[in-house]
Amino acid sequence: MGRVKTLIVSVALIFGVMFLSVFSHTTDSWAYDQCYYIYEALLDTDNNESTGSNGDEVRVVQGAETPHAIHGIDYIVRVEADICGTAGEELGPIQVLRWNNNDSKFGLETSYPSLYHLGFENSDIITNPSPLHHADVIEFRAFKSDIGSPQGRIKVIYHASRAGSSGNDYTDPLYDPPLSIPTLSQWGIIVLSLLLGIFAFFIMKKQKKASLKLLCVAIVFISMSGIAWAFCVDIICLDGGVNDWNNLSTPPLSITDPSEDSSANDMGEDILKGYVTSDDTHYFFRIDVAGGPFPG
Repeated sequence: MGRVKTLIVSVALIFGVMFLSVFSHTTDSWAYDQCYYIYEALLDTDNNESTGSNGDEVRVVQGAETPHAIHGIDYIVRVEADICGTAGEELGPIQVLRWNNNDSKFGLETSYPSLYHLGFENSDIITNPSPLHHADVIEFRAFKSDIGSPQGRIKVIYHASRAGSSGNDYTDPLYDPPLSIPTLSQWGIIVLSLLLGIFAFFIMKKQKKASLKLLCVAIVFISMSGIAWAFCVDIICLDGGVNDWNNLSTPPLSITDPSEDSSANDMGEDILKGYVTSDDTHYFFRIDVAGGPFPG
């Protein structure tokens, strides 16, 4: 009887902690205030402010400053975020907008329809306000061919905003670093996994012991897991993780932005840091936002 009472008390405590945790998240001011956000890389692909946007087509604001225009933007790579969505993927689609001199406006160049996850509390940055938590990671990318195949250094300004709202935050410019050289580590994992799988199947056919067969099945499972893990062969995978960013042979260029400078005091658009890297075919963008618990 005593054990039953102990079990009931333990279960009640667990549910109580879960309730308090959820309740505290819904009232925490250090969090996403809205459901929909837009995260952008504003690109001056020829590093020339006399070309590209020339008016109020790109307006930004942060803190208490007056909204103002950024000139010379040739392309905008943006990703939409649905923080309150029920599909399980918060980010997507990615859109590429191109400046059209004839129309003096941005038009849709292309769209990548895939939906994927943001990296909830996956950043290396720990926020200062209480409760402490790691910042959230927003990753997106674009084919170089979709942004004019730039040959020189490009200027990148990161911009975050509530969808349909004037709330904004943005960073100082950063510039394209030298091309990162992909390592062979992922291909090595694929080859090793295939060899392990072939070896395991060979042993299973030759041996009759159940324990050995079970071990071989485990090896096959591990090898297939390795192939699945390494399936993304890009230098950056849009999975919300930061290990690929940290393990680049050439560290990504980054820019730090002051915390708590969202013009709407919304941590979902409060940029803390921005990163950019590239390979032969893509530019990869990353924005770390203060973020926090989701609405509700």
